Amino acid sequence: MLPSLVVIESVSATGDVRGVYAWGAYGTTTPGSTRFRTKINGNAFTWGGGTKFDFVMKDGKLHGERTVSGSLNTVVMSKVQ
Repeated sequence: MLPSLVVIESVSATGDVRGVYAWGAYGTTTPGSTRFRTKINGNAFTWGGGTKFDFVMKDGKLHGERTVSGSLNTVVMSKVQ
């Protein structure tokens, strides 16, 4: 499983979001991070082009999907205090 996390840096009153997505080493994948800007739509946000990220808050957890080259990976994240 690819270790990953999402950090939401800011959310404006109009729903504009700034954040960072980071991942660790797994197989041939090297660790890295990317900054993103997007807009919240209800309880969900999406960003990306060649690699697409979709996240939605459900039951107090952040459920995510990462799609790259037709391959779908999923994750469920919990808030870290």
